Amino acid sequence: MLFATRVIAIFAVALAPAAASAGLVEDCTNLNHPDLSITACSSYLTQAVPDGARHTALTFRGLAYQRKGRLDDALADFNEAIKLNPRDSLGYSNRANVYSAKGLYDASLADFAEAIRLKPDDAKNYYNRSLLYTALKKQDLAIGDLTEAMKRDPKNAIFPYTRGVAHAAAGNLDHAIADYSEAIRLNPAYAYAYTNRASIYLDKGQADAAIADLTVAIRLNPQDLLNLYNRGAAYNGKKLPDLAIADLTEAMRRNPADPRPYINRGASYNMKGQYELAITDLTRAIQLNPKIPQAFINRANAYRASGNLEAAIADYSELAKLNPASAYAFEGRAMLLEKAGRKDEAIADYRKALSIKPDARISSEALQRLGINP
Repeated sequence: MLFATRVIAIFAVALAPAAASAGLVEDCTNLNHPDLSITACSSYLTQAVPDGARHTALTFRGLAYQRKGRLDDALADFNEAIKLNPRDSLGYSNRANVYSAKGLYDASLADFAEAIRLKPDDAKNYYNRSLLYTALKKQDLAIGDLTEAMKRDPKNAIFPYTRGVAHAAAGNLDHAIADYSEAIRLNPAYAYAYTNRASIYLDKGQADAAIADLTVAIRLNPQDLLNLYNRGAAYNGKKLPDLAIADLTEAMRRNPADPRPYINRGASYNMKGQYELAITDLTRAIQLNPKIPQAFINRANAYRASGNLEAAIADYSELAKLNPASAYAFEGRAMLLEKAGRKDEAIADYRKALSIKPDARISSEALQRLGINP
């Protein structure tokens, strides 16, 4: 579907002598309006037309059906198109995409393999198969296909960008940075490449590099609020809460239903010692999505700092419910229980933390301090 323009010229040439059908041809090839395309292609296919033109009309109608989510109809058209021209690699690639959308991954991979066999120099076939491998979490195979695509079309920025995504998913962060950098070299206006590279810089603790990339991404793509949210997180990482608050407040203004800016702005207010404001933000985040652990962690920190131990303990209890396998949740609650003088409950939580994570140093040392054998 991404490369359907390759077919348009063939269609126009094949039907150039049939002036009376010109309107149908134009509408059939108009994939921006799939309903119109389906109607026009269907009308055209009722006529006596050469096999080549019929093949292309079926291809366009199949693509239009696919855009409408009518996958079985798309599959039928692509099957017929392949019968008419079994040497056209695009037919197999199109059908592979439908098989993939239907969850028929083995059939999809077989069609991609045939498309590559028929046209081994076409970078797009490797690219399309890589997307399926990525969806199947077979990152090494995706990386291999994208490497082949880059060999065949080294100036197309989408190939190193997509390989960067696969490397990041595989945990190869330095390789991902290198690929995003190559995508940016090829296309300096590639906003998503800056966004993704910044995310890796954040993961690596390189806040300055992340902020630089996100500032460019915001300029290139001001509608993507993820860039504002991430730059706010990066400013927090650099202990610059006022700058973080500015970005996060703008993100919240533009999408007040997203809990993430509230969570990070709550962390900013914690950093500034403005605990009531932090609690307000974090409570709102929890109202929007009560399943995000970090919101409870940040609010517990605010409650603890403001002297409300019982409320902080309650938040760690919620955290333990959300993730019963989190040693951090039980250890954090244990420290608060101990501070509140609830020794027996604290001991139970320290022991629970150690049962989950035997090398939990804080829990082990706390039990020894309390005269308990870990």
